[in-house]
Amino acid sequence: MGLAALFVYGMWYGIVNCRWGTLGLLAFIAVQVLVALAVTFACSRAGAGPLRLRPAGAYPATLSALELTGVTAALTVVCLAGGHATIRRVPV
Repeated sequence: MGLAALFVYGMWYGIVNCRWGTLGLLAFIAVQVLVALAVTFACSRAGAGPLRLRPAGAYPATLSALELTGVTAALTVVCLAGGHATIRRVPV
């Protein structure tokens, strides 16, 4: 499942580079960094009480194998949907 997720993620990078060039690719990376920071912040605030940052490796360690596979599958589907939406007007 992880290999499929990485393949789809790399395909989406190639599509963005083909469609919008280097500036589009840099914007794409910047948006991904902002989303990752927002998710990390939301996960750190999920614990009640004052802001308590947990170790970076604490989140996947609490998931079972089935849950981790489900999360990976969901991320793959999101990347596939984003790639499909991006590829619609790419000149081949």
